[in-house]
Amino acid sequence: MDYPGRMIGLGVLMVVVIAVLLYVIIRYSLRESERRDKETAYDILQKRYAKGELSQEEYERMKRDLGR
Repeated sequence: MDYPGRMIGLGVLMVVVIAVLLYVIIRYSLRESERRDKETAYDILQKRYAKGELSQEEYERMKRDLGR
């Protein structure tokens, strides 16, 4: 005996699976972009030294303070 409601159930299941997959993909890509965009204190220190905002002594002291 064939059940006509079975096709509706499979359609709903497919929509749910696709929605979950899209959610996971979007969530993962947002998390990765946040990681790439974050500058560490050490990165900022290096940029300031490269711009000439810090003397070598200041740079070395701050670098030691950061534990590098």
